[in-house]
Amino acid sequence: MAKNCFEEATFEMEADFSSAQFGSNNNFVQAQFNGAVSLEGAISSGMIDMRSARFTYQPPDFSNVVCSHTISLAGASLPAGELSFCGSRISGLLDLDELKGPNDSWRFANAFIEHLQGDPQVMKDSLSLQQKNGISNQRLLWQARLFEGALVKRNRFEEADHFYRLAKSYEGSRWKGLLKDWIWGHGTRPERAFAWMVAFPLLVTFIYSLLGWSAGLPTSELPVNIGK
Repeated sequence: MAKNCFEEATFEMEADFSSAQFGSNNNFVQAQFNGAVSLEGAISSGMIDMRSARFTYQPPDFSNVVCSHTISLAGASLPAGELSFCGSRISGLLDLDELKGPNDSWRFANAFIEHLQGDPQVMKDSLSLQQKNGISNQRLLWQARLFEGALVKRNRFEEADHFYRLAKSYEGSRWKGLLKDWIWGHGTRPERAFAWMVAFPLLVTFIYSLLGWSAGLPTSELPVNIGK
C-alpha cells in the first residue's frame, strides 16, 4: 500500500484533515504541529502513524474518525487539554502508550475501539476529571466499559476490575453504587463481604457493651429480655 509521507514534517499553521478520506498509510512520525490539528470525521483504510509526533498548540481531535487499521500516537508529545475520540469507530489498534507532556484527559463517549493500548492511570484520571466537570453518568459508563474491555484483552484483570466497579457506580443512584462498591466491590472483592460478616457481630457486641456501661451495669448483668 502506498504512503502519504509527512515524516519529520513541520506544520506551522492549522492542519485540517476533517472529513478527509485516506486510502493508504499515512506517516506523520516525528512530525511537529504548531497549530490546531483536526481529523474529525476522517475515514481511513490505512494506518495513521503519529508516533513521536509533537503537538504544541492543543491535542489533536479524532472525533467521529472511522479507521479500519491502526492509529498510533505512541510516544507523542501533547499539551494540556482533551484528546477526543468521541464517536469514533476504530476496528484496528489505537495505541496511546507512553504519551508525553501534561495531557490530562481522554474522551471516548460513544466510541468503538477494537483494541486500545494506554496507561490505565490516565484512563482513571480522565473519568475523574469528566465527572468533576459534570459529564453525564451515561457517557462515563460507556467509557468505563470501553476501558474495562481494553484491559481484559490485555490480561490486566485487576485494573479491568477497577473499571467494572466504576461502571457499576455510574448505573442508577450514585450513592447506591458507592455503597455496593464499599461493601463488596460489586462482586469483584468477595473478601470485603467476608470481612463484614466477621466485623458486624463484633460491632454489635461492642455497642451492646457500651449500652451496658452507660447504664452503669456490668455487661453480664444486662437483662436478657430487653424489649419484652
